[in-house]
Amino acid sequence: MGKKNPKKKNTNLKSRNKAEGLQASEPEPEPEHVPELEPEPELEPDHEPEHEPQLEPESELEPEPQPEPDPVADLSIPELLDYTQRDESPYMTSPITFKVGKEYYTILQYYLRPFPQLKCNPSDLHRAPDTYNQWGIRSLGPVYQLELTIEPQAAHTFIHYLSTGQYETLRSEFAPIENAADVTETLRARDIEELTRAAHTYAAAVLYEVPGLQELAKGFLVRFAERLPTEDILKVTREIYDSLRHMEPARAWLEVFVRGRLEAAFSDREVSLRQIIREYDVGRGGSFDRFIVDETLAIFERDREEVNQALSGLGEPEEVAELEPLSESGLVPDPEPGLEAELASESESESEPEPEPEP
Repeated sequence: MGKKNPKKKNTNLKSRNKAEGLQASEPEPEPEHVPELEPEPELEPDHEPEHEPQLEPESELEPEPQPEPDPVADLSIPELLDYTQRDESPYMTSPITFKVGKEYYTILQYYLRPFPQLKCNPSDLHRAPDTYNQWGIRSLGPVYQLELTIEPQAAHTFIHYLSTGQYETLRSEFAPIENAADVTETLRARDIEELTRAAHTYAAAVLYEVPGLQELAKGFLVRFAERLPTEDILKVTREIYDSLRHMEPARAWLEVFVRGRLEAAFSDREVSLRQIIREYDVGRGGSFDRFIVDETLAIFERDREEVNQALSGLGEPEEVAELEPLSESGLVPDPEPGLEAELASESESESEPEPEPEP
């Protein structure tokens, strides 16, 4: 066996000792020493504590009465006054088409709800007759839901009121004005047309039970009647009189209106009632003309009765007391001598009897 190398062994021992020496040179950290706190001495009270009252359970305590709040007079929220508000949008309802004569008018169903006479189902459709042009090409007739029995002159005003609650008419075209006389004639023609529209609008509002439009139309009837002669008023009202035959309140109002115009014409000394009746052309409208004649005769009878009452109120003339002479100083002048002799001879001749004729 070979010999071991002593140098190598010594080297290993040195390395080991060196490592152990390093470990031994680094001491382990000792835990820090925390000083123990001494307990604080208990303080003895100077006097004995008072006995605290024992609290009863919360369930046994009576609650303190709370003050009642002041009553509120009105719990409703005031309306918004800055602009109008609706519960439903009209523009989401179905369009309804009315047929008036040869024209067609469309309105939203929302605006027809307050008027039972105008309610209709959007699905109930009617079609007007087809039309053909000059080349023979056919066009389908318009579709509508309801045909209105009103005068075409009043159609726009009627539909516009249903939508807006306002009275409105369409502007009319007249002949060009060349002189002052044309101005007067044009104004009269325009007022006659507006009076006619108001009359037919009144009849339509009565027929379909639209009370607000009735009142507006009556107001414009009165207003335009004040600008026109009586014969024009009679010609216009004759057009609607028969249509109100079975509507007694509306017809009664129209009769009162016409009666007032006749009485105003009769009281105007510059207007001849006979001339008015002649220009009105009595005989074209049966029932209305009979009404006019009857009212005219009634006016004359009332006037004659008033005259008779005025005359009978005068009675017999009262006796006039004789005046005493102011004085005896001869204020009355003496008659002339010639005049006195003439009067005496006349009195003698009157006293003598006339001779009887010989047989």
